[in-house]
Amino acid sequence: MKLVIAWLLVISMPVMALSQSFEKMAELPSKLSESSGLEAINNNLFLTHNDGGDAARVYFLDSLGVIQREVLVANSRNVDWEDISVASDGRVFIGNFGNNGSNREDLEILILPDYRKWLTDTVDPETITFKYGDQTVFPPPASNKVFDCEAIAFYQDSLYLFNKNWSSPFSGMTKMYVLPAKPGDYTVYPRDSVHLGMIKEIAWVTAADISDSTLYLLGSAFIWEFDFSQQPNLKNPKQLSLDHFSQKEALSIYKGALYVTDESTGGFGNLYRYTPEQTSSIPKSRPENGIKVISTTTSCYIENPRLLSLEIGLFDMSGRLIGQITQRNGRRIEIEKNNGRTIISPGIYWLHIQHKGTKPLVKKVVIGR
Repeated sequence: MKLVIAWLLVISMPVMALSQSFEKMAELPSKLSESSGLEAINNNLFLTHNDGGDAARVYFLDSLGVIQREVLVANSRNVDWEDISVASDGRVFIGNFGNNGSNREDLEILILPDYRKWLTDTVDPETITFKYGDQTVFPPPASNKVFDCEAIAFYQDSLYLFNKNWSSPFSGMTKMYVLPAKPGDYTVYPRDSVHLGMIKEIAWVTAADISDSTLYLLGSAFIWEFDFSQQPNLKNPKQLSLDHFSQKEALSIYKGALYVTDESTGGFGNLYRYTPEQTSSIPKSRPENGIKVISTTTSCYIENPRLLSLEIGLFDMSGRLIGQITQRNGRRIEIEKNNGRTIISPGIYWLHIQHKGTKPLVKKVVIGR
């Protein structure tokens, strides 16, 4: 079995070390196996929804993972609901704009009335319809499949949208669009953009929230922060490592705590909390501490010349942990393809290599026959 290392150090921007670890609060019920939007009402109650395939329905979910209430959105279809946001006056915005193939021409955002005044279990929406002014072909060529949106956030009477980039070859860019938070038909153009990395599965943006003039964008392993206090833009991002890889789809901020859900793919499907109350910049030393991943036709191993104590995990593309390396501080750490219990099948995997107090190293490993 030949192993080919196909890259790469993920981090190219400031990374913050957080004071607390990623905490699982609850397992999501089966009805919410594809939770794709989250809004914290308080630290014990959340609004959430599934992406395409479910009815046009919003759930009230508590912090124990119990559904407290279900509310139908009248005269609507969940074609591909991807995110939710709530204004200060209680209005709820749901993005029906999932567009993996960049070929939809029926993009919309549902506006629901103040959730605190939902007296029945059915609500009537208003609608925003829109199109991307920078898209002229449906679908575009593979190199320009960048018109899937999975993230929305309300801020100062506007809605901020962020695309999930499906381009091939992958460009690593995320675009920001802005439109009024009121019913109408709009054409939107990119207001700003940012490069978040060159590994598609890591740099994808799948949710957004804005709190205290700070924008938060969610990925599978990181959260990116942007300062909106002076002017909404995507300059000077800070990258928070969650030390956790899964198909994360929803994010909400409440009183400094970050709440996240992921889909059930790979054995996940949970509600999490992250509270970065104390942060400190990690000094820039040699990014990889001399660590290298080496492959030959017969083996794959990690060179660890400083004899650092490492936490090493091997994950499949769904985020499922395949195995952990038990030999942590050797100069040469072998990755066994057959450890007596598991034979690694050909495919793409992630190596997550962490030394305490430093930023993690994530390597994409393509295992061939």
